[in-house]
Amino acid sequence: MEHRVEKIFADEQNLPENERLLVSFILDETGSMETCKEATISGFNEYIETLKQRRGTIRMTLMKFDSTKMDIVYEDKAIGDIEPLNEDTYRPGAMTPLYDAIAKTIQDIPEDRDNVLCIIMTDGLENASQEYKREDIFKMIKEKEEQGWSFVFLGANQDSWQTGQSIGLSQGNVADYSNSDIGMGNTFNVLANNTMCYTAQTGSYFSEDDKRIMVEDKEEARFNSKGEK
Repeated sequence: MEHRVEKIFADEQNLPENERLLVSFILDETGSMETCKEATISGFNEYIETLKQRRGTIRMTLMKFDSTKMDIVYEDKAIGDIEPLNEDTYRPGAMTPLYDAIAKTIQDIPEDRDNVLCIIMTDGLENASQEYKREDIFKMIKEKEEQGWSFVFLGANQDSWQTGQSIGLSQGNVADYSNSDIGMGNTFNVLANNTMCYTAQTGSYFSEDDKRIMVEDKEEARFNSKGEK
């Protein structure tokens, strides 16, 4: 994996900023995330620190959402400039307008941006969207996939494959995760390693081993930043 990452670094170094990989992360901040708040903050911050090893070639957008707000914490920002989350900037509450959050995220990214990896992480089902329906999101995602975007869905406390499939995602880009402390750590480690070696030609984002690791509550399942157990 290390050689592969080095090649990606080299290929991306001379790209203009608007052609570099944009990771657009849609993070559930609803009330049910309170039980895993600390693990979410810690795991997300570790994820960002790992991505900084990709030599500044990644840009980042973070959308946090609940039924009272759609909060863009940072938008198309260089990964090296990303500040960590903390208990003041991640405060779970309210319900889950998942469709509205996905739609707003897609619409806020410029039309001509092609190299986009959109990661959706939630521990609850859609229950509060006001503007968009499942069919709308399905159509938006399919249109953006044709443009070269990739979408990844992570769900806890639900049938993630059913949810992901219903909005148009392929099985290799959908996974369950455990929202225990260890499960969250494993999940963000998988995300970090897969994002580090991601290209639009990667194919399935998750391997079967990835999916197993993210639902296990075993500390030894965690990866280091080079993708080694």
